[in-house]
Amino acid sequence: MFSFEPVETWIKEIKIGNNSFLFDGFRCYFMGELVLTPTEPGHPLYVKDEAQAVHVTEDLLAHGARLLEVTTSLQSSSQANEIILSTLKTLKDTFFGVSLAIRTNDENLVKQALKADLIDFVTLNEWTTQETLISILNEHDDVAVALMNDLLFHSDSETDFVEATFEFYSSNIKKLGLEEREKLLIDLGIGMGYDKRKEFELLGSLAEFRNELEKPVVLTVRWNAYFEDMTQLSIMDRFSPLIAFSTMGLLQGADVIRTRDVAPLSEMVHVIENFKMEFGD
Repeated sequence: MFSFEPVETWIKEIKIGNNSFLFDGFRCYFMGELVLTPTEPGHPLYVKDEAQAVHVTEDLLAHGARLLEVTTSLQSSSQANEIILSTLKTLKDTFFGVSLAIRTNDENLVKQALKADLIDFVTLNEWTTQETLISILNEHDDVAVALMNDLLFHSDSETDFVEATFEFYSSNIKKLGLEEREKLLIDLGIGMGYDKRKEFELLGSLAEFRNELEKPVVLTVRWNAYFEDMTQLSIMDRFSPLIAFSTMGLLQGADVIRTRDVAPLSEMVHVIENFKMEFGD
């Protein structure tokens, strides 16, 4: 059940690339999601080359995205990585004002992108070691990290999942120095579609995580993660459940929304931001 615990309004400012992001419990930022699969069969939601990437990015930014996350496929290759790195450079050179992020299972690709100064934000998931996390936070001043909820992939179904997830984040944060902690966000995995029951449990506890850990929270909003049966609906009809899902997350205190659908969600976010600023504590 959803408790809708009041969201505490602590303030944290994090510099990510050329931008500063103020996380205060009232505002929410869009992270536009660009799925780049240069060597795989086509998919209407995926981007194949640099020209497509630039076109999609222009649209995401025009509707309010401040972060752009390039997501790669599970299948990596040297050929694909060369294209991904080249595309990241093109996006970096073309869109100076955007903070570029990457989410991938290829640790070597992350290291190459960081070394070439192509990215400002990294989402770390199940391949991550504590050493990798600390290394990124220590060696790159303006790079922030979102730590993905590893338990979505490995949790015992008999355990208290919400409590175990809180312990996962709490223990990882305690191992970081004070400066390292300041550049960390948490990505509970909500909206990724890995385990819907667990993710809805986390959604109901999102405010508690944000309040107790005092870390900005990333929420993913994808119609195809939860609503596969909507493929027969018109594009406009698919947006209603996305807006409802996003509203639940925003009222629970989500700080960043990762989505491919910035345009239909932007007005909803604006309304809720104004409501929270007007009537929040």
